[in-house]
Amino acid sequence: EINAFEQTLLNAPRKKTVYRNGVLFRTGISIGLRAGDLVKLKANQFLKADGSPRDALYVIEQKTNKGREIKIDQRVGNMIAQYVEDLKLDLDDYLFWSQEGGYVLRKTLNDNIIVPTARKLGWDTRLYGSHTLRKTYAYQFYTQANALSRERGYRALSMLCKELGHSSEAITLCYIGIDKEEVCEICGLTADQYDWGFAEALREEFNEEE
Repeated sequence: EINAFEQTLLNAPRKKTVYRNGVLFRTGISIGLRAGDLVKLKANQFLKADGSPRDALYVIEQKTNKGREIKIDQRVGNMIAQYVEDLKLDLDDYLFWSQEGGYVLRKTLNDNIIVPTARKLGWDTRLYGSHTLRKTYAYQFYTQANALSRERGYRALSMLCKELGHSSEAITLCYIGIDKEEVCEICGLTADQYDWGFAEALREEFNEEE
């Protein structure tokens, strides 16, 4: 599904904007920032003065006003370095620039990039939006760890809960779309407790869109 979404995104017209959207998508599902923080990233947060990739990204998150350091995957760092070079961006420029000036707005990401791409694929657009990139990051992080062992899955879940700022691991599992039966088994929940967790996950999702 990730590959299908990315390929559809890259098949749109207007080459320079498509390049930006592709890098935005790949970066978003790799670092897990809220959309409002993601779109404001600048080249110098990823690259050193000589243009080489940094090992980590430091961000003060808008929603919490707390600083967060994120390890940069080498492939993402190299992708951004090449992108900055190709588009001749300055280090102080926004990575995800807007043609109107400044950066791509969260609403633009939602209404003009994510939702239209989901629509082209015939997917239910109510399930997609600017939150999709962050949720995809979290889903991949958890499921890949859990596939290796249940113990690694538990550790990944604990890390994600803190990283996403959720009040419980059950909310995190609901938020990233894990099946109800698995959530109840892992967290020892009743059906009513799951329903509460799901409602809280939705609240988190909509708050993220603010």
